[in-house]
Amino acid sequence: MNSSNNTLQKLVPPSASVNDVNGILPPDEGFSYFDAYDQYPFLHSAKQFKKVNAWRLADCALLAYAHEDFSKRQFEKFGLQKFRLFSGNSTQCHVASNDQFSIVDFRGTEIKNSNLIQDLLIDVRANFSDSSLGGKVHDGFKAALDEIWYGEDGLLQYLQQLKNEFQEMHFWYTGHSLGAALAVLAAGRFKHVQGIYTYGCPKIGNSAFTSNFAPTNNFYRFVNNNDVIPELPLTNLWVTSGTTNQLGVPIPWVDFHAPELYQQVGSLMYIDQAGKSSEMPSSQAQLIDRFEGIVNNAKDSVVNLMSARLANLPDSFVDHAPVFYAVHTRNNFIDSLGAG
Repeated sequence: MNSSNNTLQKLVPPSASVNDVNGILPPDEGFSYFDAYDQYPFLHSAKQFKKVNAWRLADCALLAYAHEDFSKRQFEKFGLQKFRLFSGNSTQCHVASNDQFSIVDFRGTEIKNSNLIQDLLIDVRANFSDSSLGGKVHDGFKAALDEIWYGEDGLLQYLQQLKNEFQEMHFWYTGHSLGAALAVLAAGRFKHVQGIYTYGCPKIGNSAFTSNFAPTNNFYRFVNNNDVIPELPLTNLWVTSGTTNQLGVPIPWVDFHAPELYQQVGSLMYIDQAGKSSEMPSSQAQLIDRFEGIVNNAKDSVVNLMSARLANLPDSFVDHAPVFYAVHTRNNFIDSLGAG
């Protein structure tokens, strides 16, 4: 996935083969972040969808998985000299700023290190909790944001300081997977929102939350082909029993009586199996394209097996990887320039 410093080149997505799984899982410190930034800057005052912003924020969502020092250096290249990391037991957030705009960037579920268990415990806490924004939200997502939100050194206080210091500050929120859900909740809480772009975001709350969520303008959620995470959770079947286990996690029991459905929020930007994005395609078009994605994945698996390689990873797993969102949004921006 090479690029030139002089000419912006499209990237080839990584292989879906089991042999190449390390090329799919973040963090990816060999990725070319924020290429050609001086030539194609982030449009921080945009009030509607911009492909260049989709690309830059997808890079941020991938970068959220990287180590602090590496991330700080990349954001400085992006023109954001002020950098702050907020970290809890299962939550990490970068806030990178200059005197014009801030990017509030949340990390998703980590696969490669010791945070995996903590992250999964957050993901499975799928019972509803009052959102304070109207309606109810996923209890695990709310608890994860609470870890870093409050207190003198909390994220809320820091964002307010930035707003007080720079009255015209534009706040942008992004993240992938779990990080996408936290970005949405943070934007809803802080209310100063220029834009929200999420990648592979799960469902966050019920219909009342979706209806009451205020920052709906310039809010786009990207879904890559057969990425299964945006389809989850389905319903609120888990009801807290009032007791906790040894880790302090509430012990749920299943209630099948009139469960509430989880809903998505934000305008859909669908990335098809060829990597092209479109806004709000029909359900029929999505169904056909997702079937084609599954077929193509199966064909590639057969080719790999015939070449004495391992088969491809499941399409729903591969399509969720943040590197694909970064590659496809970059390539779509280049296509919009008429580049090859």
